[in-house]
Amino acid sequence: MRSRTSKARGIGLTLGVASLVAAGLVAVSPNLDAAGQQGFGRGQRGSMDRGRGSAVMRGLRELDLSEAQRTEIREIVSGERDTQAELRERSTPIREALRLAAEATPIDEALIRRHSAELAEVQADAMILQANIRSEVLAVLTPEQRAEAAELRGGRERRMEERRARRGNR
Repeated sequence: MRSRTSKARGIGLTLGVASLVAAGLVAVSPNLDAAGQQGFGRGQRGSMDRGRGSAVMRGLRELDLSEAQRTEIREIVSGERDTQAELRERSTPIREALRLAAEATPIDEALIRRHSAELAEVQADAMILQANIRSEVLAVLTPEQRAEAAELRGGRERRMEERRARRGNR
């Protein structure tokens, strides 16, 4: 039989993983404005040249995209908008149920694990969708643009690692 401390750590780990999963779902969701429209940047809706945009679009604003490429990429991203919204709608009640289960007394470890697994499944669906969108978008780019996008992504990842390292040294 596991000790209470070991059991609490297991539950804490499960909740931690569930939190990361929930955060991941948000990260792969597109940025929507108040009207539920895809936002590619600050200011004008639909502008891929400014602002954050969706995760797929980050970095593309620094590439020299033709108008045809911009149009095709917008179609790819907007074509999956309903699926992305459905994934967000699926995750919301699961996250709430998981939160309630984690706050309940007495603790129902099986319920917490079940909700965590459900949330992980939605997260996996969202990651697969995001990977498919990314793959389709990359297919629109020229080989030079793909190489430049990979270089930009590498730079962002290095900066993120540096920030994590600085936070860890506090």
